[in-house]
Amino acid sequence: AVWVLGGPTSVLGGPTSVLRRTFSLDSSLRNMKEAGKDFTYLIVILIGLGVTGGLLYAVFHELLSTSSPNTVYGKAFDRVKAHPE
Repeated sequence: AVWVLGGPTSVLGGPTSVLRRTFSLDSSLRNMKEAGKDFTYLIVILIGLGVTGGLLYAVFHELLSTSSPNTVYGKAFDRVKAHPE
């Protein structure tokens, strides 16, 4: 960043110094690079959340669904246990 001295004169006639910040090309490029990095992190987090959600869905669907093999085998076992012949 570049700092420039300048500004209006005071009521008494003497100059007052006002600092104005002017943005250079370097700071603009740095901001764009950081914005791109932040966007990349956001995409990685969203992909991670999607994969985690898919895995949780698969596990709970497998264990808690009425048509899952675990439930079917459990019902069959209960029937065999109830009628041992």
